[in-house]
Amino acid sequence: MLVVVAAALLVIVPLGFVWLLTLRGSDGAFSPDVGTCVKQSGTTGAVAAQCDEANAFTVVSKEDTADKCADKSQPHIVLAGDGGKDEVLCLKPAASG
Repeated sequence: MLVVVAAALLVIVPLGFVWLLTLRGSDGAFSPDVGTCVKQSGTTGAVAAQCDEANAFTVVSKEDTADKCADKSQPHIVLAGDGGKDEVLCLKPAASG
């Protein structure tokens, strides 16, 4: 009986750990607040950044389409949301140190 319990734990514990690491609900998705800074990651992604970093941008507003960004000449980032609802981050260059 002890062997069965140990074997089950050897399977359940690592799977539970992996599940916790990959759990991505609405709370786990990347969604920076307005006023915070981001920078490009790869060709289509973004990551949180310090506002004094090179190539950092400040999130000016969050919209559901890029057309709603106040300054259309500035860049924006589209974050894929759950259920096909995207979130658009309207950006402006961050003030550098």
